[in-house]
Amino acid sequence: MIIVGLSNSLPVAGLMARKLRAPWFAVEKNHFPDGEIYMRFSKNVKDQHVVLVQSFHPYPQEALIEIVWAAAQSRAQGAKSVVLAAPYLGYVRQDKEFHSGEAVSVRILAGLLSRYVDRIVTIDPHLHRIKDLETVFACPVKVVTANGLLADFIKKNYVGCVVVGPDEESEQWAAAIARSIKVESTVLVKTRFSSQRVRVKLKGDIDVKGKIVVIVDDIISSGKTIAEAAKLMKKFGPKRVVTVSVHGVFAGKAIFWMKKAGVREITSSTTIESAYAKIDVAELLANAVE
Repeated sequence: MIIVGLSNSLPVAGLMARKLRAPWFAVEKNHFPDGEIYMRFSKNVKDQHVVLVQSFHPYPQEALIEIVWAAAQSRAQGAKSVVLAAPYLGYVRQDKEFHSGEAVSVRILAGLLSRYVDRIVTIDPHLHRIKDLETVFACPVKVVTANGLLADFIKKNYVGCVVVGPDEESEQWAAAIARSIKVESTVLVKTRFSSQRVRVKLKGDIDVKGKIVVIVDDIISSGKTIAEAAKLMKKFGPKRVVTVSVHGVFAGKAIFWMKKAGVREITSSTTIESAYAKIDVAELLANAVE
């Protein structure tokens, strides 16, 4: 086995290689003057089981092209197999043609990647109507969850907390994390008016006064949902409000909106590299690709 790190996931790739005791290298990527991608492998992967490690954020278009280029190059050099380890898998949110003429990105992605890789491993994909990626992809897809990692982090850092899910879809997920660390949980009922405007209210009767409120989510993109949740929770007198997520996209002014709303601490996993990525997923991915 050889680990090949692509540009969005070099730290994770290096840590995976260390845990697997496998060799690894980072692809050499550059751009021609017109913007086209140049890629070069510094090592030959002939007769190797290749694991490409690449998150789809930032710059998801470039990330996808890198994956296709690297997978094709692996096959051209005679790799025995090609596995994509995608800490954060993009292009899965558009799973339906809501309006006439819309491209259903998850099906297009599935068709493209299934041509070039033998297997995909990913962490907590942000799915809606499609519950099993293997119903869309022609290659095997292994999904692993970072729930345990988030629970461990919360237990270690936020004693006496309450776990809050940002919407009703997250109820079972938030409850499972809370149950594993023996704390209470609840969710917020969310009404979304647009990608930037949401309204939330608390579901059920739970006392958060004087406690640390941990808002957990699988993905934080615009930050507006977390910001609205934080504003609501502050009315109940918590000790402080923090957020812990798997995928910290933090698009645009997400960090600004969350901090302005009173979120004291922001933590995500290393599925996407950022200053807030503190929960290491390398071992989780390493175990999944073995």
